[in-house]
Amino acid sequence: MYKHLSGAQKRKKKRDAEKGKEKQQKSMHSFLHPQSQEVPGTSSMVTESHLDDAEEGTSESIQTQSNQDDAGQGTSIQKHPSYTEEIHHLEISEPIFSDDAGDLPTDNIQDRIISYSHDPAEWGSDVSEGLREYISQNIIKNTCTNFSASRRMNAGVTRYLSPDLFLRKRKDDKAVPRDWLIYSESTGNVFCVPCKLYGPSSYALTSSGFSDWKNASARIMEHENSIEHRASVFKFMQRAKSSCRIDHALVTQAANEQKYWREVLRRVVAVVKFLGQRGLPFRGNDEIFGSPQNGVFLGCLELIAQFDPFLHEHIQKYGGSGRGVSNYMSSTTVNEFIELMGGKVVDTIVKELDDAKYFSVIVDSTPDLSHIDQLAIIIRYVNKDVPVERFLGFVPIHSHTGEHLESTLLTVLADKKIDIQHCRGQSYDNASNMSGKYNGLQARIRNLNPLADYVPCSAHSLNLVGTCAAECCLNAVSFFNFLEKLYTFFSGSTHRWEILKNQLNKASGNLSLKHLSSTRWAARSDATKALQRGFPQVNEALDELRTSGNQASVRHEASALSDHLNKFETVIMLVVWGNILDRLHATSKSLQSTQICLNEVVILYRSLIDYVQKMRDSFDTWEAKAKELTSDQVYSAEKKRERKSKTFHDDPKTAEQRFTPREKFIFGTFNVIIDSLLVHLRKRNEAYELLNKRFEILNNEPPLSLEDLRISADNLKQHYQNDLEDTFTEEFIQFSSLTSQESLKSPMAMLQFIITHDLQQTFPNVETMLRVFLCMPVANASGERSFSCLKRIKNERRTTMGQDRLSALSLLAVESDLVQQLNFDDIVDTFAKAKSRKVKI
Repeated sequence: MYKHLSGAQKRKKKRDAEKGKEKQQKSMHSFLHPQSQEVPGTSSMVTESHLDDAEEGTSESIQTQSNQDDAGQGTSIQKHPSYTEEIHHLEISEPIFSDDAGDLPTDNIQDRIISYSHDPAEWGSDVSEGLREYISQNIIKNTCTNFSASRRMNAGVTRYLSPDLFLRKRKDDKAVPRDWLIYSESTGNVFCVPCKLYGPSSYALTSSGFSDWKNASARIMEHENSIEHRASVFKFMQRAKSSCRIDHALVTQAANEQKYWREVLRRVVAVVKFLGQRGLPFRGNDEIFGSPQNGVFLGCLELIAQFDPFLHEHIQKYGGSGRGVSNYMSSTTVNEFIELMGGKVVDTIVKELDDAKYFSVIVDSTPDLSHIDQLAIIIRYVNKDVPVERFLGFVPIHSHTGEHLESTLLTVLADKKIDIQHCRGQSYDNASNMSGKYNGLQARIRNLNPLADYVPCSAHSLNLVGTCAAECCLNAVSFFNFLEKLYTFFSGSTHRWEILKNQLNKASGNLSLKHLSSTRWAARSDATKALQRGFPQVNEALDELRTSGNQASVRHEASALSDHLNKFETVIMLVVWGNILDRLHATSKSLQSTQICLNEVVILYRSLIDYVQKMRDSFDTWEAKAKELTSDQVYSAEKKRERKSKTFHDDPKTAEQRFTPREKFIFGTFNVIIDSLLVHLRKRNEAYELLNKRFEILNNEPPLSLEDLRISADNLKQHYQNDLEDTFTEEFIQFSSLTSQESLKSPMAMLQFIITHDLQQTFPNVETMLRVFLCMPVANASGERSFSCLKRIKNERRTTMGQDRLSALSLLAVESDLVQQLNFDDIVDTFAKAKSRKVKI
């Protein structure tokens, strides 16, 4: 019968077990370091170990790390893979701690690591086993080139150590390095390291050092060919080989364990990369393998495990092990890798930016679902020969004033070590806190750096042009309200929507009525286009609803909408706005490209102005297209009785000028809309024309005369006098003749030609000027795209996400193309060095 132990007996048993563990640790320490006292030339270093934070039923691993002294002057160290710390790891990897992930014992054998000097003169005459072990696993090499300390006077002749002494010349004229010969900067002597460690101490090369430079070549050769030296070198090499060591099995076991965990982490990193690129969620309601609610991350690991025996075995062994046992598949590990991978993306962007030097900033903000204003920061620069716009992350802001935005932006740039003085452009929307002339963000940045020119967002400006035109007259406002009512009527009932869908299926193309958006003018273009192409089908759907046995309110509303749709004025507005919005939408899509440059914006705005001007003179064309859509070709005013004004006997008898309903529509609606478009397009284009004028030397049409070209180049050089040298003008004149021969029309083609043909040394200032020009932003569409990504990442079920994790996940999703190119194998090394782990990684 089993007898239960009393409390005192249990405590005594626990104390005995702890004493036994302590004795084993001391024995191992004595074996590895027989002389624990400090010897000359040594210093003891202490590192503290700590455990990872435990989360969700698992606690991460512990790895005790020890820092080594920096290499001594004149020497460098290459660490051998079988260094004793591997043995230490195997010793502490056993469960010498409790499962509650408490602190490691304070007398851990890794807490004391001996670091020895790299100068043989400081080793002394009493060579310890610890010194032999350290030097055998950390090969010392000569890197010093200053032998001033080797100065020796002999018979009035001054001699120094010759670098040729470290090479042995054979008869076949080949030079073999003497790696065993080490120079001591403290004494100016040379030592034989193998003989110092394993040979007799009677030689000068092993005791106090050798410095007889007059006879050095002969003495070194004699020592090199001696039996004692060869025996010492043999012992040294044997000790350095892992296969010849007593701890070879332990080292091999440690290497296998390290390889095992790295294979696990490689799969974890691959899944994190896959989910991060696509902005997918990671966690579920639990973190239990086999549970249908364990989230996408664990679900992907389970899917891979079906075809990967290694991962399948790992999940079977460690998947449900519980607290205190590491599996490196918990949410804690995932969060660490997300932040590390996001940090690597930022580091890559900053490195590319350092190579490019010149950049521009794009800033925009939006509230997330947690009602926190997120400021998106975009950097535009020329990467090699192509302009790119890179996302740096989201930053929470607490105010929308220009002062606060400036402080936030400068703080982020300073954290990334980005110099604001290299900024050559900035682009924001047209809000006053951004574009304000005196207190806006752009004005504050220009106070710091006058060369940071402000470029209003061209796409946003084009939307404002459309907004002003849509609100310029009563008929324009009424038309878009009608489009919204039509969509609301059909979408308010599945039955009505089904009738509309069946009718639109008869038309060519995938047509559907669209909801109008106050910010996305593409939605207005789509809505107008769908109604124009499906005009007969929408009419038939309304006729079916107003004649069928629906409710009276539905029949009445369908009848009212049908009457309004068939007004001739409505059809003309549909045709006119359909063409206008189609051109605005196509132009806006081009303006949102990351590779578009300033002169192309000017060309697009000019083309729009020319197109709208031609529309003003061709009303008959649009009227004819409207008559093709409807049978009712009479203006509404013609159907009404004409009102006559009352006249009195004393009124002047002048002929009253009367306009026909057609003329009234032209003068009161059509011309008003067209003129509004023209006025606002020209006004918005002025900002781009002014800035483009500075770089008119890049405009090939019409080509500038030699005198005008010289004047423009001088003006540009004067403006960017800190970037362009005095030779820029003549350099560009030569380059302009080359561009005409090669038919280089765009600035990007010019830069690509210079880089492709390796002409950077021939035209260095032209390359600088092209990089400055191409890095100027013309739209902040990249910021808007990052907001779309923000909505996917921080959705209704992830509103409690931390800011660091949000920014890192956004980086992986927004910069998915860059993430795809990066190799994240080194992330495992960074993860291993970030903190102590339970297992060796």
